[in-house]
Amino acid sequence: MKSSHVLLPTVLLILGVALCRGADGGAHELFNGNDLTGWETYLGPRYDEQKKEFAGDPVGLKQDPDGIFRVVEVDGAPAIRVSGVVWGAVSNLAEYENYHLRLQFKWGERRFPPRATARRDSGVLYHSVGPHAAGWFF
Repeated sequence: MKSSHVLLPTVLLILGVALCRGADGGAHELFNGNDLTGWETYLGPRYDEQKKEFAGDPVGLKQDPDGIFRVVEVDGAPAIRVSGVVWGAVSNLAEYENYHLRLQFKWGERRFPPRATARRDSGVLYHSVGPHAAGWFF
């Protein structure tokens, strides 16, 4: 009964199929390979490089004016591409519990402030509950 959020604050690609084991014991594909049906996107505020801080209001839920989240083909397979220009999240709309999640990620080439020189991490947060950005620092 928990929402599954995938937080993506860095440049990365989510590849392949994310699976959750359903109530019937079988695997359930979360990503259909074509679009973000069954998911919602959220973008936080933009980072101001001059001031070295996040500035303004969050871009918001289901708002993606810069195409941060896109479905692309990588190595012959569909992938969710997250540019990383603005920090955000892609969240599955279904609720799951007692599950096994399987996914792959791949780094992009570019890096953006404020983590342009920081050590990389996957940026994946799963099994999150509550409103978007509730625990973020901006």
